[in-house]
Amino acid sequence: MELFWQDIRRMTEADARLWFSETDGPRQQQLLRLRHPADRLRSLAGDHLARQAVAAQSGLTPGEVVLARTAQGKPYAVGLPVFFSISHSGSLVLCAADASPVGADIQLVGPVSARLIGRVCTQRELAWVTGGTVLPPQVADRSVLERFFTVWTEKEAWCKYTGEGLQGFFGTDTFALPENLSMLHFRHEDYAVALCRGR
Repeated sequence: MELFWQDIRRMTEADARLWFSETDGPRQQQLLRLRHPADRLRSLAGDHLARQAVAAQSGLTPGEVVLARTAQGKPYAVGLPVFFSISHSGSLVLCAADASPVGADIQLVGPVSARLIGRVCTQRELAWVTGGTVLPPQVADRSVLERFFTVWTEKEAWCKYTGEGLQGFFGTDTFALPENLSMLHFRHEDYAVALCRGR
């Protein structure tokens, strides 16, 4: 598996124009509909990294890589046996590429509400994240946040691995994932990262 990174703070206007020109018409329309400039930059960077990643895995040039999306919105490389997954949070964009299906997620770690933790976590996950303690309305405890973002990123990585998108996010229990999975979790700067693939 290879990982490709882009910090949108280091993107130039020339980068954005070039990467936009590399996308097809329908994708350009999708990008133009994004309301926030940072969302557009993150999406552009994700597409660019995907072309770079697929090219590195396939031996093609990035310009030869054609990207499309499934009905569920999962991006793929047309006609190539290369799998990739894109994720972004804050200013970082990540693309993981492999010869077999892969799911990746990245989240900027920071204070969150106890309500969000309760909404994201199953009962088993909640017990692990909180250690059985009652959380304050706003959670800043580093150990709780580390466990919470481990759960969050693993859930998203799993959903992206399956290709079902985030519709199954809240129903996923990270303690009940199939045993034939490899789930790697690590920190990258201030971000939690999870990578999911089959063994």
